[in-house]
Amino acid sequence: MGIKRLMLVLVGLVVGCGVGCSGTESSSSSSTGGTAATTTGSTGATGTTGASGSTGLTTSGSTGTTSSPSTSGSTGTSGSTGNNGFVRIAHLSPDAPAVDVCIRAVGTNTFIGPVVRGVANVDNGFVFPTVTNYLPVPAGNYDVRIVNGTSTTCTDANRILDLPAAATVKAGDYMTVAAEGLATGSPPLSLQAYADDTAVQNGKIAVRFIHAAPNVPTASNTAVDVGLGTGTNFTPVFSDVSYTHIAAAGGAIDANGYAITAPLTNATISVRPHGTTTDGLVLNGLNLPAGTLATAFAIVQNGAPAALICIDTKQLATASAPKASCTVMH
Repeated sequence: MGIKRLMLVLVGLVVGCGVGCSGTESSSSSSTGGTAATTTGSTGATGTTGASGSTGLTTSGSTGTTSSPSTSGSTGTSGSTGNNGFVRIAHLSPDAPAVDVCIRAVGTNTFIGPVVRGVANVDNGFVFPTVTNYLPVPAGNYDVRIVNGTSTTCTDANRILDLPAAATVKAGDYMTVAAEGLATGSPPLSLQAYADDTAVQNGKIAVRFIHAAPNVPTASNTAVDVGLGTGTNFTPVFSDVSYTHIAAAGGAIDANGYAITAPLTNATISVRPHGTTTDGLVLNGLNLPAGTLATAFAIVQNGAPAALICIDTKQLATASAPKASCTVMH
């Protein structure tokens, strides 16, 4: 697909964008390689095994297993429309400024974007912690550039981070691409990709936990357990989830990291360092009725652990909304 056609598709995406998504000339990529769902700014590392269900958008060198969106049950949206994949972007870096995203077809010299400005009519980018709506993107391989949110072009001067390894968008797939890490510290800013479910079994909920909180609880022990209750009354749902990852598939957890379970009413959810009995974050009064599809991102806000809870069912049902339906809980 040519760049002009790609540009037209992006411009007329979710809300009938009235602002042009102009492509701007850029220098060629300067690094190679890349990790399974992580690409850093300069020289990519050798590819490693990807998290289960987290490779809907893959990078050169990865060995993760691609998982298609679930279509079981009666609630949700079909995972296939023409030649498009559907990508939403999450800004989960606590110290990064407002950002926007540019893409270009691999092997070309022109970036398209900034994409969020054009699609959602957002003039100053999207801020932490925000998740955009799904953006239809033609299937293919792309380079990605993160730029300052006030940028109107994708030039080198506006660049925050280049992700030069080839990125693959597959037709019919829904995915979340998240900017995680720290802009001015360690772990460094990176891009993570997670394949999304789009349907829920009748009478059930599907909820996923993504660990996007840098250096929490500590740099040497980033894995956490997430479950119902507190203290000694804790029942794990997601176990041993490390930073940038989702829970491994098995039991009630599907290939994309969603726990398929009964609805929650006034539930208490706790997050704690893996294998300990110390609750690091306690969320009270969580209600997820039958038919709900949700993603919970562990984040750091104002130096403290928090959770960004996104009701994905609402987002899939309101394609014209510029942002996902998300709430920060402490």
